Amino acid sequence: MLKEVPRPCDCWRIWIRRKMRIKEVIAHLFDYHVMVKKNWTLERLVAWVETVEPREVQPAMRPRPHIVPPSNQHNELLIEASEWRAVRHAFEERYRKNQTGAGLARSRRDAKIP
Repeated sequence: MLKEVPRPCDCWRIWIRRKMRIKEVIAHLFDYHVMVKKNWTLERLVAWVETVEPREVQPAMRPRPHIVPPSNQHNELLIEASEWRAVRHAFEERYRKNQTGAGLARSRRDAKIP
């Protein structure tokens, strides 16, 4: 698209450069020759584009990646995560009991229960 190519039309050289980037030539041909002057057809434009742009190449099928069984490091991370969950659960339980106990003490104080 950035390669400069000569225009396939005979438009006045001072008005438009003889060599332009492919995308500029396509825009000029479509805007001026297909839409305004109507001396080009879309089929002719497509045929010209096929002469200056490379055809799209279908990428070769890539082999599927080999799946590696979990490593010791992966297993260690799973164990560590499990231990962390147990610690967090114990902390949450302790926090919940303290909150409930504080709430019970507060309600007794408010109710003036000895």
